[in-house]
Amino acid sequence: MAENICFVIRGCGFDSYTGLQETPVAERTSTGLLIRVRGFESRSVFQIKGSVMLNLDYNAIREHIEGSHPESVIMIGCDSVRKWSKGKGSALYATVVCIRRASGEGRNIMYHGCKVFATRNMLPDYGKVIRSGKMKNLKMRLMQEVTFALEAFENLHEVIGERPFEIHLDINSRPECESHVALADAKGYVLGMTGREPEFKPFALAASFAADAHAHGVLYN
Repeated sequence: MAENICFVIRGCGFDSYTGLQETPVAERTSTGLLIRVRGFESRSVFQIKGSVMLNLDYNAIREHIEGSHPESVIMIGCDSVRKWSKGKGSALYATVVCIRRASGEGRNIMYHGCKVFATRNMLPDYGKVIRSGKMKNLKMRLMQEVTFALEAFENLHEVIGERPFEIHLDINSRPECESHVALADAKGYVLGMTGREPEFKPFALAASFAADAHAHGVLYN
């Protein structure tokens, strides 16, 4: 059964969530995947409940990965854009699975081309623009991007096997950038779920280019 790690926050919201004291703890339940994360300041426990949301063609993706070279790189990323309609805000999330094709053996491995699978999801976005023009809930939206990327990984990790894989996040590694606010939390979240640190801008190509293009209406075959 496909499982998505959707944010169902009980208690405080992510606005007061300032960092990870410990890596997230994942627990499988009868309703899906339950993840507990503890914050530095609030000391509150956030419960993130699993549900199916992404509409990726996992059968096609698995078939493509199984037929790929053992050194093919699996890159998973997500990006989002905000939209307004009749005074209500929403966020369009684009999630992609990019398979970078490889060939050759030993020291003669070469990479050529990339197969992209993508899907989009629209969710309500209740953020308000403050005087500076910045979004109050930017961190929460970025963490939802992380969630969608991890859902795809959860459904594909078995077929990925020993192949190289990367989780790409559209979060800037430079402290002066707005998206940096979510870097520490996203890093701990991905590390706790996959055992590997994610790739951030400017190296998160699957998120910053492939998912970004799909979020803006570019479709992939």
